[in-house]
Amino acid sequence: MREKTLIRLAVVCSVVGVAVLCLAATYAKPKEVELSTVTQELGRMVEVYGTVAEVRFSKGNAFVKLADESGQTVDIPLFSRVLSGLENFEIGDRLRVRGKARTYNGTPQIIPSNSSDVRVYPVPPIRLERLEEFLGRHVKVQGIVREVVQSKGVVILTLENRGRVKVFIPFTPEVLPREGEVVRACGLVQEYRGSLEVVVRCGEGLKLHA
Repeated sequence: MREKTLIRLAVVCSVVGVAVLCLAATYAKPKEVELSTVTQELGRMVEVYGTVAEVRFSKGNAFVKLADESGQTVDIPLFSRVLSGLENFEIGDRLRVRGKARTYNGTPQIIPSNSSDVRVYPVPPIRLERLEEFLGRHVKVQGIVREVVQSKGVVILTLENRGRVKVFIPFTPEVLPREGEVVRACGLVQEYRGSLEVVVRCGEGLKLHA
């Protein structure tokens, strides 16, 4: 009789233990939030998903601006200990990031602790004829440079690849593309005077391809 009681007690303890572990795991999982609500979760662990809108590399670190389809952005500092464990990514790729929600100089940011807190989802260049579908979003386009116009610190490229698109660069790139070269441009699709163009905001958004 005593042996049966002990067995039952052991079973009950096991069930309760599993339930407690499951409950703890549920509460330990970061809350998935929209970029627009990150400031409501300050100090808490959260998870967000978005498109790389800008990226700047400095001294082994990367400073990413993550955007959603509405244009809302959150800064993601990827320090060297985190960045070293990630696959390569570029503007237009998507990231899923876990970390603590904070603000820096009034700007919301999420800081991951290690590389397992970040997942990279590579995105291929879009076809130029589909550009209208991505108005207001960050994309990659790739094509042959057919025209280069440079004036007052601004560069405008015309890319061709089963269609044509203007690429607006409001700065002078370190390496200026030449006609006939293949270029990948990563930036925001916007409308200007009735035509669609891709706006590249940083040097990492423009790459020459062999």
